[in-house]
Amino acid sequence: MNQAEATSTGTGLDHPAAIAALTAYATMERSKSAHFEMLRALEEKYQKYGRPSADEEAELAGRLAGHDRAVRDFREAVAALRAADETAFAAVMAELHSEASRATGTPTEQ
Repeated sequence: MNQAEATSTGTGLDHPAAIAALTAYATMERSKSAHFEMLRALEEKYQKYGRPSADEEAELAGRLAGHDRAVRDFREAVAALRAADETAFAAVMAELHSEASRATGTPTEQ
């Protein structure tokens, strides 16, 4: 979901704290993907023998640290949203459940 989709619904997703939470969620998803992509690349590169270099290990650790920060930021944004507007909080949670359902192809319960 992009910001335009979030703000066009008028169901609470246009609340500034909701936009912040959805932006933090997107950042968290990107950081997770970046970490796992590098992990997958290193596993493929060193599948038969060898180990990642110190530079590769440091980059991987940096990506994990970045993801940890993104998770923390998302949690803080969701807490701020919930404190600011319970209706907007419920709308964001419903949107994230729907997104998870679309991504996995399975229904999620809200």
